[in-house]
Amino acid sequence: APDNLTAFRMMAVAADRTYKFGSADKRFTVSKPLQLHSALPRFVSLGDSLQAGVVVHNETKTAGSATVKLVTDELITVAGAEKTVQVAAGGRVPVLFDLKPAATGKSALTFSVTMGKETDAVKLELPVQHPSRVQTDELAHGATKADKTIAVAVPADAIPSTAELVVSVDPDGLAGIEDGLRDLVGYPYGCLEQTTSKVIPMLALRDLAESLAIDGLTGDRLDGFVKAGITKINRHQTAYGGFSLWPGGEQEAYYTAYALWGLYLAKGAGYDVDETRIEEALSYLANDGANPDSDTPYYSESGNLGAQAFALYVRALYKDKAAGAAATKLLADGKLPIYGKAYAVRALAASVGAKDPAVAKAVEELATLANTATKTEALLKESSDDMDWYMSTDLRTTSAVLSTLVELSPKHAAIKPLVRTIMKNRRTVERWDTQSNLYSLLALSSYAKSVAGAPPSVTVTLGDKPILAGALAGKQKLRVIKMALPTNSELVIKPKGEVHYSVALRYRTKPDALKPESKGIELTREYFDEAGKAKTAFTVGDVVVVKLKVKVPDESTHLMVSDALPGGFEALNTRLATVGGAGIQQSKVWWGNYREMRDERVDFASEYIYQGNFEYVYSIRAIAVGKFARPPATAELMYEPAKRAQTGLDYLEIKPK
Repeated sequence: APDNLTAFRMMAVAADRTYKFGSADKRFTVSKPLQLHSALPRFVSLGDSLQAGVVVHNETKTAGSATVKLVTDELITVAGAEKTVQVAAGGRVPVLFDLKPAATGKSALTFSVTMGKETDAVKLELPVQHPSRVQTDELAHGATKADKTIAVAVPADAIPSTAELVVSVDPDGLAGIEDGLRDLVGYPYGCLEQTTSKVIPMLALRDLAESLAIDGLTGDRLDGFVKAGITKINRHQTAYGGFSLWPGGEQEAYYTAYALWGLYLAKGAGYDVDETRIEEALSYLANDGANPDSDTPYYSESGNLGAQAFALYVRALYKDKAAGAAATKLLADGKLPIYGKAYAVRALAASVGAKDPAVAKAVEELATLANTATKTEALLKESSDDMDWYMSTDLRTTSAVLSTLVELSPKHAAIKPLVRTIMKNRRTVERWDTQSNLYSLLALSSYAKSVAGAPPSVTVTLGDKPILAGALAGKQKLRVIKMALPTNSELVIKPKGEVHYSVALRYRTKPDALKPESKGIELTREYFDEAGKAKTAFTVGDVVVVKLKVKVPDESTHLMVSDALPGGFEALNTRLATVGGAGIQQSKVWWGNYREMRDERVDFASEYIYQGNFEYVYSIRAIAVGKFARPPATAELMYEPAKRAQTGLDYLEIKPK
């Protein structure tokens, strides 16, 4: 029998050459006389205190006295690690311990039980998370040929033990771009665009990814990350070959081209991709290019032309011979946005070469636009203002132009001012959207690879401790150092030659500092019982209806609402018959709406918001006794992240039944 304590069903089928067939099945259960089953929540947060443990199953025919012991690691503290209970024959008795999280991570809890001659033991994992997100504050940036001293201090609202100083130095003015890579990989949501935006930099910027060791993403783990991303990208493909933003959604040209871009890079890096899927997606793009869908309510002619131009660039990567002629036609369209022109000319260059007069003319037109903008260090702006649906941002457009100039005219005088403008505007944006982040990250990295010159060297010390010394060249051209900063100190940068630097502090905010916020969006969260009455007291087993009410500007796009759960509750998918609760309200399913349920949160995505007020509803059940942090719920427009809101943090108590 398999080494699993559970029920199994064995099935057999038989068929002969005359198409006669039959089947049979048999069920059996693998068990032990004495067993321990988990009675832990799915996760806990720092600041929680709870009662949790195991359930003793006595499958013998004799009652007995069972002694349960618990061994914890440094992430969980326990008050009293041994308990004895009486268990009737065939009985089940919960044995709960008083637990308190001490540090974040995946805690390993080992439970053992003895009852007479019978024994059992289980090792269970309990994730411990922080109720607040990581905050990043930029302390200083610039360029210097002389020694530079920077005071670094832990903010008053930071938890000192979580403070981490991040220092980056380079010769080209790109110090600090590693934050973009970290943010892309750590972005919490998972639509097609965001999943692809995590995979692409792991392929295109592998050296940087390896040097940062983001969440241990090196070697085999990085490979596993990319493979999982490829699998998830494939789930978004529709029956007609195109890709949709969320599984089961409407296929779009831009989404399809973006997915194909990621798969192209994956294939080039040696990963397995499904060629049939690629052929079907390319066929969809070719058909959509000839007959684009203009019936949807969010349609913008300029936005659609930009999407078609990007699709032609991707088709050109896959050696589609028709892409060049189609790009020539698009470049003649006066409504083609700047972003589209940048990719159409790259598609044309793939067909006729970078020195072709038509390519050179388009490149100079882009350079002229860049020069006009960078005189005031401003980003390029599209002439059309109805491209929100197409994830259009000024930073994305400017970065697309930089990538085009670096690829087709790498020594052009317009490039360096454009780099400075992009870096300045990256630093002034409080929060990046994934499109702006990815396109600017790739453009700046491409520029850095094209620059040659005598490398400078640098020495960096924190207090009296040297933390970096060496030349900034080759794979060490951009150096990033991370270290704990529990107390205030001084950072000293000593360069030989001109060195660009960026100094930032990453930390967790104290829970009592997490207050409600409203920046262009309003968000409220309420708990009700099944009868619709506001609920503030909770008992194990209670079912609670959660209502999230959001007010956004009319005609908004790509709204994401995320509700973090307290550790003592679990989300219920009441669409499943096994969950029950048929009378519990759930959010209505409308076009462009997607729900994703996780252990620690529930996410709602709405692609197109045609009215200002929306309400999202789901249900949770209380499963553990204790006091639990209820982290903030958040709402944001994913491609206008400055428009966002959050609720505050508070604590809920769940009492025994």
